[in-house]
Amino acid sequence: MKILIIGEQGSGKTTLRKLMEDQDFMDGFSTSDFLISLMSNINNISEEVIRANKEQYRSQLVDMGNQLCDIYPGIIVAACLLASFDDNVIIDGVRRKNEFESVAHMFDKIFYVYRPGSEAASTDNFELHEYRNDPRVEVLVNDGYPADLYNAAIGKLKSA
Repeated sequence: MKILIIGEQGSGKTTLRKLMEDQDFMDGFSTSDFLISLMSNINNISEEVIRANKEQYRSQLVDMGNQLCDIYPGIIVAACLLASFDDNVIIDGVRRKNEFESVAHMFDKIFYVYRPGSEAASTDNFELHEYRNDPRVEVLVNDGYPADLYNAAIGKLKSA
């Protein structure tokens, strides 16, 4: 099963991905991880330094992701899918409409993680707010503990 997780910065999408990787033995990838690796290679900076100072590099990462997405929508997701050695893969981090529309058909399930009351960061380039109402997307409200979010996702997978 291929699962895509979308949501605003800080909504819990990466937390959910990591829980599903650990609990369900799925390959997991983040588009942010791809961009961090790319930035590391281009600028000869270690990935660890970029991760430790992610807020310092965030605008550059967003710009790089936007440029790739404008030229080749879906290329980052395609690279993540190619990196998986398993048909069970979970990816988080799609942020732009053109990117989403170019990859949505590749996934068996799409989750939108929504955290009530959270404010989007000024550097966030998330364009998918209206996709909470899209019939291709299952909304998961993150208003509790990580285990609650995980259980909600598993419940939606079992009811499908």
